Amino acid sequence: MFVAVFLFLASGCSSMNQHGGMATGAAVGAGIGAAIGALACKGDPKCIAIGSAAGAVTGMGLGYLWDRRQAELRRIAGRQRLNVAIQPVSTYNAGNKTNGVEVAIHERGMFDPGSATLNPSARRKLMALAAAYRDSPQRLLVIGHTDATGPERANLKLSERRARTVALLLAGQGIPTGRIFYQGAGESQPVASNDTPAGRAKNRRVEIVELDSTESIAAYSLERRSDSRYLAHSSRTAREKAGNRGGAKRPGKAAGSSPPSPIAAGRRRERKPAVDFGGGPARRDIVPILAALGGLRAETGGSGFVISTAHASESPPALTPCYLDNPREAGAVKNLQSGAALDLSAYRQSDYFPGLNGYPFLASANGHLLAIRGLRVLDQSAEVVGAPQLLIYRDYDSRHAQNADFRLPVSIETYRGRDGLLLRGYFDPRSPVECMDMVVARRRIKAKAGILYYDAGTGLYEKEVLFRRMTR
Repeated sequence: MFVAVFLFLASGCSSMNQHGGMATGAAVGAGIGAAIGALACKGDPKCIAIGSAAGAVTGMGLGYLWDRRQAELRRIAGRQRLNVAIQPVSTYNAGNKTNGVEVAIHERGMFDPGSATLNPSARRKLMALAAAYRDSPQRLLVIGHTDATGPERANLKLSERRARTVALLLAGQGIPTGRIFYQGAGESQPVASNDTPAGRAKNRRVEIVELDSTESIAAYSLERRSDSRYLAHSSRTAREKAGNRGGAKRPGKAAGSSPPSPIAAGRRRERKPAVDFGGGPARRDIVPILAALGGLRAETGGSGFVISTAHASESPPALTPCYLDNPREAGAVKNLQSGAALDLSAYRQSDYFPGLNGYPFLASANGHLLAIRGLRVLDQSAEVVGAPQLLIYRDYDSRHAQNADFRLPVSIETYRGRDGLLLRGYFDPRSPVECMDMVVARRRIKAKAGILYYDAGTGLYEKEVLFRRMTR
């Protein structure tokens, strides 16, 4: 049925084990030492053992560095009565071993509303914290965050200004500006509900991330885009979700990564060309997607899984369907010295997630053929590259050549689960499709789950679809 179409498509506050970092460093160092010893010692077992032991000592030193850094930061925060959450960081370029520390600062009233000027008390406390980084040779990334109230673009700009303010404070403590980076994440990475004052206060925060290299800064930034910690909470307020449909937000792709998405002009409430996919009224739960994922997990930190289907009966998961959320937009990572954006593409990994290397995915719904074309996702960072599209062939008949009735550019975000990868796609507000959620697994031809949300002409509907990857 799909052969003719395929031929066309194919052409186109955390806790940590005090000695965890030391143990990890020792293991890594021992492995490196043994490998070097095997080359240099010409097979002599005693020589190799000496090399392995020396490597372990070096690795323990690296692990001890991060253990000591966390302890030092906790002591300073305790003395200053600074509300912080501290956790180790591991990035894919370091083999997912500890290579940094993340400090999230949840200080109430750090900035006045709409302001990027630190209040005197917060400035004093942060200066004490900044002194801990003065003699460190590592790189520092400062990230500003807001809650979801107010216009998204304004929040993004405000968060960047606040991040730069803290970055300048670090520089004022004698840290070279060439080693300091800053980024505004706006409302894209919530750590609590935006529906309550307490949750919004937690989302208004600044993070200082210390990492071992500029490459790790880039890897950390790429991995954060797919970090499921932030998908656990919607980037919309209860008032925005009550309307069920888009509205005031102005979504788009992350700055500095790829050309702006065609949906960046905003999502408008208007009647769309109706395509009957044979579904029913859209629900507010996402049970099939959660079941296929097996729960969501954090990528860059040590917080582990944050959503699990095992506890769904005890506490309903916060993960909402794509139509009750917004595309997550974060700003570019900029260097404080030059003001230039860090070119993250220079640090991309070359390997694709198995099966997501450009081959088309096909599905049928109520007699219509759906095809996802040009979907490419990098394995380690889960970054989407290229310009994927959803093609819709209405009333498809395999006996006749047929052109697509709709070619819809789609802005796709990715989030890792224990058992699969969530692909969340958003479309132009004038298209017949609102958004879609799809779960794929490694080396499986068929997607594990998929839900398409669309305007049926009388309201928002959903249709479960299972896409199948075509390999030839």
